[in-house]
Amino acid sequence: MSKEFISEIMDTVSENKSFKLVTLRYDEQAFGNTLVKIEFKNLFNVIFIKDRSKCFCEIDFNGRKYDSNDYFSALKIDHDYDEDDFVSMVVSITENIEVNRNRIIDFIRKDYQS
Repeated sequence: MSKEFISEIMDTVSENKSFKLVTLRYDEQAFGNTLVKIEFKNLFNVIFIKDRSKCFCEIDFNGRKYDSNDYFSALKIDHDYDEDDFVSMVVSITENIEVNRNRIIDFIRKDYQS
């Protein structure tokens, strides 16, 4: 997976004006480790990380980071994706966030206030 390929995927994802690319780091020398940080409507950040062959995602709301799987599970949102496929994870999670944005935002705000 090359930096150009990731950029192409992010361009596709960012066609949805809800997301803005904040950070893209790719290190071919370090096993293709990748970090993609996108902002969702100035409300929270979504951070996608590939560390060696492991892929995971965090939601960052005002500096508090949460595993995306925890949020999706708590909200009963189907979040099935191939954890070994970085691109699949990015596309699946951004689609889930867009479709369920109001529920996610309400959940984050309630959790942040507690």
